[in-house]
Amino acid sequence: MNKFRYDINGLRAYAVLFVVLFHFGIFGFTGGFIGVDVFFVISGFLMTKIIMDSLQENNFSILQFYTNRAVRIIPALAVLCIFLLVLGWFELIPSDYRSLSKHVIGSLLFVSNIIYWKESGYFDVDSHEKILLHTWSLSVEWQFYLFLPIYLIIAYKLLKHKTIYSLILLFICSLALAHVISTYRPSASFFLLPTRAWEMVLGGFLYFLPKPNLKNATSYLLEIIGFSLIIASLYLFNAKTPWSSIYTLVPTIGTALILYTQNQKSIFTNNKIAQFLGNASYSIYLWHWPIVFWLFHKNQQNNIIYLLVGIIISIALGYLSATYVEKFIGNQLKGTSLFKSNLIISMSCISIIGLGLIIFKTNGGNSSIRGAANTPQALLIEKYINEHKNLDDAYWLQCDAYSNLTKYGFNGIDKSCINQPLSTKSILLWGDSHSQALSLGLRTTLNDYSFYQIGSSGCKASLTPTETLKGALKQAL
Repeated sequence: MNKFRYDINGLRAYAVLFVVLFHFGIFGFTGGFIGVDVFFVISGFLMTKIIMDSLQENNFSILQFYTNRAVRIIPALAVLCIFLLVLGWFELIPSDYRSLSKHVIGSLLFVSNIIYWKESGYFDVDSHEKILLHTWSLSVEWQFYLFLPIYLIIAYKLLKHKTIYSLILLFICSLALAHVISTYRPSASFFLLPTRAWEMVLGGFLYFLPKPNLKNATSYLLEIIGFSLIIASLYLFNAKTPWSSIYTLVPTIGTALILYTQNQKSIFTNNKIAQFLGNASYSIYLWHWPIVFWLFHKNQQNNIIYLLVGIIISIALGYLSATYVEKFIGNQLKGTSLFKSNLIISMSCISIIGLGLIIFKTNGGNSSIRGAANTPQALLIEKYINEHKNLDDAYWLQCDAYSNLTKYGFNGIDKSCINQPLSTKSILLWGDSHSQALSLGLRTTLNDYSFYQIGSSGCKASLTPTETLKGALKQAL
C-alpha cells in the first residue's frame, strides 16, 4: 500500500509559491517560473511509479490511467473556464472575449502550449493579456501523460528490468534538443513537449534507483543541497535565461535530490503551512493567473495592496477549489464506473468547448445585448480592428526584431524597414510596441516622407553596441 509522501506534498507548496510570487511581481522571485520545473519533475516521478508498479504486477490499464488523470485535472480546470467565460461576458470587449474563448478551447483540448507558442513568448509584454496563459504547463503534462504509458509499455516488454536505459536515451535526446534550440527558438523550447519531456523523465529516473537507507544527517544534507539549488535558481535565472535548456538542470536536479531522500519528517516540507499549500497547490496555480490578469486589466499591477490581496484571494480560491471541486467532485467521479466518469467528463468538456466556439464564431459575443461589447472603448477598438484586420501591416511587424526572434529564430528585421528611396524628407520610427502602434498613422499622414522603422517589443531603444543582433537590424545600428 502506498504511503502518503509528505515530502512531495510539501515540495508542491514551494513550487506553487514560487510561481505565484513571480507572476505577482514580488521582489526576489525573478526566477520563480522554476516552480513549473519542480512540478514537472514531481509529475514525472509519480506517473512513472504508477505505470511501472502496475506493469510489474501485470495489471496496468491504460484506460484507467487516462481516466484517473482526467479526474484529477479536468474538473477544476473546467470550473475555472466556465467562471471566466461568464465573467468575460460582463467585462471583456469582443476581441478579448474572442481570444478568451479560443484559449478556453485550447486549454480543454490540452493544446494551449502550442497555441501560445505560435502567438508569443511566455515573458512577452502581451502575455498579461492572455488570461489562461498558465494552462500551457497543463497541456505539456497531459501530452506527456498520453505518451508515457505507451513508451513504457513498449520499453518494458523489450527491456524488462533495463527499462531505465530507454528513459536515459529519451532524457539525452530531449535535453539536447532543448539546449540547442533555446537560443534560436526560445518560445518553442519553453512551450513544447519535446523540449520539456526530459524534466519529467528526470523524475522518472528516481523510480529505478534503489530505495535510500540514509542516516538523518545524510538525508538532511542532500535535502539542503536540493533546496539550495532551487533557491539559487530564483536569483541566478530570469526571463532572459534560455529556458528550457541545460540551465534548467539546476532546479530540476535540486528537486530530484529532495525527492530521492524521501525525508518524511523534514522541517522544510512536513509542516502545517507547506502541507496546506501543497494540498491546494494545483487549484492555487489555476486561479492565481486570472487574478494577475485582472490586476493588469485594471492597471493595478504596481499597487502593493492589490498585489497582497490578490495573493490572498489566489490561496483562498485555491483552497475552495481543492476542497469542493478537486476532492468532492473527484471522489464522486472515482466512485463511478469508468464509462460513467468518462462520459461526465467528456460531456462537460464538449459543452464548454461548444460555448467557446459560439463565442468565437460570434466575434467575441459582439452583440447589442452584451454591455461590455458596446462601451465607447470597445466600439473604438473594434472599429480600429475592423479597418485594419492585418495588424502586421499596420504595425510593420516585419521591423520588430523580437517578434522575428520568437517566430523565426533570428532577431533581425526585414530589409524593407531600412531600405527606402533617398529623400531629404525622412522619418525614423524607433522604439518598442508602443512606437510601432504609431506606424500606420505616420506613414498615412506623412506619405511624402521616406519611412524607416526599427522596433523590438518590450525593449527600450538603446544606442549601446551589441554583438547579439543579426541581419538588417545590426547593419542599421
